[in-house]
Amino acid sequence: MKKTIELNYKKIKSFKDNTLYDWSVRKLRLPRTKEATTYVCGMISGFDPIVKQVKSYNAEEGKVICIDGKEYALLGRPRIQNNASGEWQKWCYLNGMDPQQRFVKVRKQ
Repeated sequence: MKKTIELNYKKIKSFKDNTLYDWSVRKLRLPRTKEATTYVCGMISGFDPIVKQVKSYNAEEGKVICIDGKEYALLGRPRIQNNASGEWQKWCYLNGMDPQQRFVKVRKQ
C-alpha cells in the first residue's frame, strides 16, 4: 500500500500551534486503497496550512487527533477558505487524486 503524503511545511514555535482555523474534516477513498480514510485540512495558528490523516475526531469537544499523535483544537465552525483550499488541492494532486473528487464532510465520528 502506498503511503499518503502529508503536508506541513513549517514547524511553528507558537503557543497556539495546536489550534486549527478554517478547518474541515473529510472522508474519502484514495486511489489504490480499499477503504475510505478521514483527513483534516486547515490552517495552524491562522497561517500555516496542513492536511493530515485523522486517528480520532470529536466534534462535541472540538478536537482532532492525527495519526502522528498530534492533537489539534478546532476553532469555530468547519469551513475552508483560500490557503487551506489550495493546500487540499495540492495534497490531492500529490496523492494521485482529482482535487474535485467527491468527499464526505464528517460532522461527527
